[in-house]
Amino acid sequence: MGISCRIFIVDPEDRILRFTSTDFTRLYRDPESFPIPRFANQRLRVAEAVVELKNRIPLRVLRLAYFLFPFDERGVLDRADVDRRQLARLDDLFDHRGAVEAGSSDVLDKRHRFTVQGGKWSPGPRLQEELTSAALGKRSCGRFSL
Repeated sequence: MGISCRIFIVDPEDRILRFTSTDFTRLYRDPESFPIPRFANQRLRVAEAVVELKNRIPLRVLRLAYFLFPFDERGVLDRADVDRRQLARLDDLFDHRGAVEAGSSDVLDKRHRFTVQGGKWSPGPRLQEELTSAALGKRSCGRFSL
């Protein structure tokens, strides 16, 4: 058994493009060196699929996560924004503070939840099924490379 992480871009026309892990890592680590003018001033929809493998054959999708990646006017990934939202996601994950008791003057700071929500998107059922099929190799999709 093994696990594979597959990254997909969903363009404005809902076309699914597979983004190689190598290219994704390069873009994330050094966004200035890899501007993508066609994504200038856009928030790109990205889907990450974690797939269970047996003998390198995809068995099932363990997790699908959806993110928005903002690009500036030159088509450069705004990594600071992506990082801020990822940190807020961790804050939300580890936030175990309970509800405020009635009559209490305590105020809980939940701003990180708004930050997280601004960096996520949700596909409709059809698109989610297409992403699952693409992650399992049951549906062909284009490739995106830098």
